[in-house]
Formats: sequence, C-alpha cells, structure tokens
Amino acid sequence: MIRGISNLDSARSADCFSSSLSMLGIILIVPAMRWESGEANMGLKELLLTKSMSLDVVLTLRVVVSVLILSCLVIGFAIVMRWCGCEFPFWIYIFAATGYAIFLGLMGLLTVRITGSQTVGYLSSLGYWSLCEMKVITEKSLFWTFPVINGQVEIYRVFMLIVVDILSISIFVYLSKRY
Repeated sequence: MIRGISNLDSARSADCFSSSLSMLGIILIVPAMRWESGEANMGLKELLLTKSMSLDVVLTLRVVVSVLILSCLVIGFAIVMRWCGCEFPFWIYIFAATGYAIFLGLMGLLTVRITGSQTVGYLSSLGYWSLCEMKVITEKSLFWTFPVINGQVEIYRVFMLIVVDILSISIFVYLSKRY
C-alpha cells in the first residue's frame, strides 16, 4: 500500500508505524537463521566452521546487527515523518514500532528454528501481520500486540510486548541449546 506521510495526527502516524515499519522486522530478522534452515551456501558453512567463533556467536551477532539496523531505520523514518509535519510522541512511537517489528521477526525466527524452513518462518510472521491488517485480529483482541491504539499508548500492551519478546528470545535460546 502506498500512502502519504505528511501532516498526520498521532492515530494515523501509529497506523503508519504499525503497518509499514513492522515489515522491516520480518525482512531483517528472519534471514538471520538462514544457516539453520539448510538454505545457506555450503562454501559459507565451510568457511564459518573453520573460524574460532562458535556458530551460536555468529547467529547471535546476525540477530543483534539486524535489530540495530532495524532501530536505525525506524528512527530515520520517524525523523522523516516529523520533518513532514506529523505529530506523535517521538520516542514512545519509536519504541513501540521497534518492539513490534522485533516481535514479528522473532516469531519468524522461532518458526524457522522449530520447522527448519525459512519459507515457513516468513509465512508465519506475514500471516500474523496480515491477520492484523485485515482486522481479523482487532485492537480489542488479546492477540493484538502493537501497543498504540487510536494514537494512545496502552502501557499494559507495552509490557505485554516486552514480555512476549523476552519469552521468544528465551525459547529461541532454549531450542538452540537443545538441538
């Protein structure tokens, strides 16, 4: 969907953050597990296996760098929106959009870890995002995780998003140690 980002109020800015920027989490974080899904180049695998760093460190670095790039892109987008005249609480929306994008990326990352398929990882994240965008999962639902509703930040949803992100990371680490 193509949309303008000039002179938006806080509710429309929140829609822009939730629907557009959340896709960045899927695009940046899910491919970090490409090694695990068996889709990595064999030459790359052989090169990494000869290094003194463990595979867990390499995968962790890939996820951390993806999150840092995601954060920079969200901040850059927020600066452009402010420059175009949009009104919204700057740091709160950045935190909410980054947390939501990380949630979607971690959802795909966990799915890749469990199923071993990169495609299924992308589809699980995109499926949840699509259900939210088509309003199958509504803002009143327990499964709605974007913490800004009608331009207002709901604190309990922020905490829920943080808890879900931490739980996802914990499950991912547990599965990584188990397999």
